[in-house]
Amino acid sequence: MNLQECLDKLARGKISNLALCENGKVKEKFIPKVVDAINEAITRLYSVFPVKEKAVLVELYEGRTEYPLTSEHSWRNAQGEIDDEYNYYIIDTPEDPFMDDIQSIVEIHDDLNRRRPMNDPDSPLGIMIPEPNLIIVQVALDHRVLQVSYRAKHLILSPDDLTSTIQLPEHLFGALFSYTAYLIHSDMNTQEAVANSQKYYAEYQNIITEIQLNTPFAPDKLVSDKKFIRRGWV
Repeated sequence: MNLQECLDKLARGKISNLALCENGKVKEKFIPKVVDAINEAITRLYSVFPVKEKAVLVELYEGRTEYPLTSEHSWRNAQGEIDDEYNYYIIDTPEDPFMDDIQSIVEIHDDLNRRRPMNDPDSPLGIMIPEPNLIIVQVALDHRVLQVSYRAKHLILSPDDLTSTIQLPEHLFGALFSYTAYLIHSDMNTQEAVANSQKYYAEYQNIITEIQLNTPFAPDKLVSDKKFIRRGWV
């Protein structure tokens, strides 16, 4: 489902009685407000469920222990300076860019096929993760490459691009619509809006509980050990 289809679904359903909508469409001047609510709802769903897993390759250098995982340090930004290798250690390409979308790190392997312990200060192979987008190696004596697998965030949707795809499993769209409706109604001060916001929040919670109890949830995994092979690291 793309963003326009999501807006239309809401306008024909859970927010159809509001002044934001007319003839089954969200009025143009209110689209940014509704998109903001959709973004917040998606963020909440991604925090509850492991919707997507991805991986990024990080090249380690002798003498460096701290590696902020931000696109500022992407290979794509290297300018050919003598210290580029030291400062630009995230291995990506224009076709497969790192998108600053780390929500939490799941596991870490190196190019010797070793799973690295996380947050274990007693292991020389351990990787400390004080922040979701920062890793600290315990020992920086050799040149290694890490594959960092992580739960990914959804990219922020823009009201300027209504063709953007909403990356959710089909069974989570009901929760998305209910939570978005809850946010929009709770932003209004009428008694009816307050009652509706409570109704939609309860509806959201019921959907989440049902999914957690009855639906096996496997993330969309964009993770592959073949990255090491394809890029020549083994």
